[in-house]
Amino acid sequence: MSTIVVIIPLTQRKAKAQDSPQFVDTKICVSKGGLLRMSDFWVFVKAVFAHYVIVGTGSLLSLAIWFWEHQSGRNVTGKVFIVVLGGFLIWAMFMAWRDQRVLAVTSTASFDSKCAELDAERARNTPDLHAQIDEIAMGTDPEHPNGTAVFLTVSVRNLGAPSVAEQWHFDVTIPGKGVFRGWGIHTLGSFVFQHSSGEPLLFKGSEAIQEKTAIPIPTGGMVRGFLLGIIQGVLKDQAFHEGTKIEVFYADVKGTELRTERTMGPEKTGPMFYPGLKREVAPPVVPPVRPDK
Repeated sequence: MSTIVVIIPLTQRKAKAQDSPQFVDTKICVSKGGLLRMSDFWVFVKAVFAHYVIVGTGSLLSLAIWFWEHQSGRNVTGKVFIVVLGGFLIWAMFMAWRDQRVLAVTSTASFDSKCAELDAERARNTPDLHAQIDEIAMGTDPEHPNGTAVFLTVSVRNLGAPSVAEQWHFDVTIPGKGVFRGWGIHTLGSFVFQHSSGEPLLFKGSEAIQEKTAIPIPTGGMVRGFLLGIIQGVLKDQAFHEGTKIEVFYADVKGTELRTERTMGPEKTGPMFYPGLKREVAPPVVPPVRPDK
């Protein structure tokens, strides 16, 4: 039986980008280069020669020279012929270079497309869990008079491949007092959550976040449960105030540790309803009736 007081709903701060799991194989999408080889040079020479033949025999300039010679009855001078041949050579080299450039651009586009497909496939097969602390409560537990009971409502969303979440624990950082580690208590049965300004609420152990995330969370799915723990060596009045930070840690199916955090503010309200977390009003405790003597 735990007696919990005062709930504080606050704005959750998302886990940092560097805490999210990253499974990127940088060796896959890396283009390879090498030194110039003689075979490359001969390939270039063959390409230039092929274009040279086409330009020299089938270009409009060649046709114009033939027509001028035929009509005028004179031959092109040696200097002009050399200039024309040089121009053909330059144009053939340009065309050979252009062929390779078009091929390189096309290959690069295809390479980038394949890399994008690999990245998308990798993302679909990588867990992408995001947890948040929906609600915070602190109170006392008769079984731990020198500590503080911490009751957290936690939700986990999965934007990647199906994954479990395990190894749940949390740290409580109290200004001026330090960091206190709290491990989640595995609740086999039920316990009563007694709010100072409301009715006692009954929670079953099956609603614990450890139980709900033991089954893989599907892609696009969300589960919500409670995380109950004790921090030793500090009382509720010392921990329960503005500025206290709660950090929740957990791990996905690959064992990558993730985290989320929330800092307590001045707002104080009663217990709120969150879909996916079942709770009931606890039945009143009736004292036993003693028979008259």
